[in-house]
Amino acid sequence: MNKNIKLVKLNPEHIEVLYDWYISEMNFEYYTCRPLEESKLSYEEFYKKTKARLDSKKTEEFIIYDEGSDKFLGNLKSFDVNTRNFSTEIGFYLSKDSRGKQVGRTALNLFVNHLFENKNHNKLYATTSSSNIPSMKILEYNNFTLDGRNREHYWIKGEKYDQMVYSILRFEWKIL
Repeated sequence: MNKNIKLVKLNPEHIEVLYDWYISEMNFEYYTCRPLEESKLSYEEFYKKTKARLDSKKTEEFIIYDEGSDKFLGNLKSFDVNTRNFSTEIGFYLSKDSRGKQVGRTALNLFVNHLFENKNHNKLYATTSSSNIPSMKILEYNNFTLDGRNREHYWIKGEKYDQMVYSILRFEWKIL
């Protein structure tokens, strides 16, 4: 585990970093099943949308920070909190330069620990495309279990992929 990796609460000062990733990422359709914007948002539109999400308190978001290199490497968030069932969905994004370097493993571990230590969650869950092998490996490394798949849930550049649904329950969690 990379000891230089820290999670920093996302605040409006970080929005420019998120925007830079948003503009430079050529393959967002591989990382989400949600509808994509027809064209990229302007910085002002992106800022307003992100700030409103942060202000709503419906998500908890962090930016991944590497103290050793003084760089931001990605972000994580929890959303769709279900207070009745004590669950929340999580998602993560790694910048192009930080992929394949175990940043995701470390950051997700810190995030899961934070959520179970500080929130009243019994279950955390995440979804990813069956084409996104690195994300599946990050989830499995952090003791997430494959619960199932939604067949042909993603349509990416004319190809169909399954949505893989992973979760971890509080009793399965342990601090690594």
